[in-house]
Amino acid sequence: MRIKRSEIIDVLIWVLVGFYTLIAHWIWFGRGIQETVIVSLMLIQVLRNLNWKRQNVGSILLPFVVIVYFIYSSIKSSSRAYLLQDVKSIMGGMISMYYLYSFWRNDNGKCIRFITKSCDILKGYMWINSVIILIQYIVPYFLMNRTAINIINNSAYFDQLTGLIGINGTTRWNTLSCITIITYLNSAKSKRDYWKTGAFILLSIIISMLNSARAFLLMLPLMLILYYLIVVSKTPKRVVKISAIIIGVTTLGYLIYKTNSYVNYYINDLIEDKFAIYNSRDLAYMVRANDDRAVAINYAIINGGWSGKGLGSIPMHFANEYVKYLGINSTSSFVYMLGGVGYLLVTAVFSVSTALIVDEAHRLIRFIEILLFWLIASYLLPVYSSIVMMFCLSMIMIIMGAAVRKQRI
Repeated sequence: MRIKRSEIIDVLIWVLVGFYTLIAHWIWFGRGIQETVIVSLMLIQVLRNLNWKRQNVGSILLPFVVIVYFIYSSIKSSSRAYLLQDVKSIMGGMISMYYLYSFWRNDNGKCIRFITKSCDILKGYMWINSVIILIQYIVPYFLMNRTAINIINNSAYFDQLTGLIGINGTTRWNTLSCITIITYLNSAKSKRDYWKTGAFILLSIIISMLNSARAFLLMLPLMLILYYLIVVSKTPKRVVKISAIIIGVTTLGYLIYKTNSYVNYYINDLIEDKFAIYNSRDLAYMVRANDDRAVAINYAIINGGWSGKGLGSIPMHFANEYVKYLGINSTSSFVYMLGGVGYLLVTAVFSVSTALIVDEAHRLIRFIEILLFWLIASYLLPVYSSIVMMFCLSMIMIIMGAAVRKQRI
């Protein structure tokens, strides 16, 4: 592929993000430098693509509002010991999204070509990586970086059961699996493509049980529902085909559930431990049941309230005797530092911006759908402070936006 001079920075960004996403966390060392370089290059491209046309108000005015609030929050904070660390984490996620937003608005044809090439590589990588994960489950520490595992002092083996995605990578595996599935669904044309899609969905569900990435069993339906509402529902033929995949995978999964004792125990435990707790809609009960996310959010609400402790008051991923892992999702850490107001502001800005990417013709409907998506996703995963997760989720939004645009044409 011939690279034009005007594309050099974009190509470099995608290569660096690909390396950072697929292998850097397995190597573990040098990630901070990579993050700084990636964010700096993305910021350069965002500013280069910036324009003041009216239709781009979402990419100019809304981030400015969030930045002003961040400045206010950092000024009011009683401690700024972790300010640079927190700003870097938050900006990494935000800049990832707005880089892709500006790339899409500036040249959507070239942006889709970059995404298509990247997703083709990702699909092959995820199949190979799935095999490695299965081997790791059977052969302890197969292709794992034991040195890095010892440094982080995390003895939970299932947290490292991620193949080449690397250390503490179950959340990144979750998002990468979702974008792979959406890519398969969006590009499927033949029966063979649909069989591949169904096989990968089933394989991913099995792996989520092995590495205890329970959030995937909620994140996957969330992504499929959003994709169905925005893209599939408008094309009756695809409704039938994709419904057939879902029914087929569900039927096969049910048969495995009924015949395999491990899967049966896992699902029953999941239903009792998670779905029953969430169905209570009682935060106090969730906390008493020791649900990690509920405990973290409860701690954040008690200490942060509506205004928050201030940006930089704690590290993004914080733990003490009361909360095991504050940064287990974005909701808890953002409510603690920025308060309920700041968290809702950031979520609303992301929702408006991604709604503009997906479908400008139905902004209000798309805003509501995507607002619910970001609220749930930020409860399940630390999406707002991760370059990898925000980049992947933004790519999914652009894939859906391109599909809607193609349908309209």
